[in-house]
Amino acid sequence: MSQYSAELAKILRTDKLILSDLESNLAEKTGRKDVMQKIYEENQSLIKEKLGYFRLNKNNSAITIQDVLIDKIKEDDDKLSDYIGLSSQEGEKAARKVCAFVSKVAPPQKGFFLKKEKAREFLLKTPPRKIMESLGYKTAEEMLANEDLLEVFSALRFLED
Repeated sequence: MSQYSAELAKILRTDKLILSDLESNLAEKTGRKDVMQKIYEENQSLIKEKLGYFRLNKNNSAITIQDVLIDKIKEDDDKLSDYIGLSSQEGEKAARKVCAFVSKVAPPQKGFFLKKEKAREFLLKTPPRKIMESLGYKTAEEMLANEDLLEVFSALRFLED
């Protein structure tokens, strides 16, 4: 396992072996052994660029970085509220204004979406063995009775082949 896979596993909060297997499979299929390194380096470059935007660097504490980001969010939130015209409105009236603004800026788009019932059906037909094993369940029915469907579905990309 490369150091890059290990670092990316930390960032993604996933098992190192999963990324190591992914790295091996990518190398086997593409013939490139530097995929994880390239991803890691690009991520580091983006972090440096974004920290630079705020006149920060990796030597700043996490608390300092968090405080700067929270201040930026508040500033942007105030600007957006002013732009939409929410400054003096609250409750239902403000909610309606926000909905009207969002529907203008990002109208609903067509696409393919998976209904929860269908996701459940998929999991019951093809149980995610590794997830069930890690959570201690013998059947998909038992797992879905005790776990959040969306969380289980989200974990598929990290834990299942």
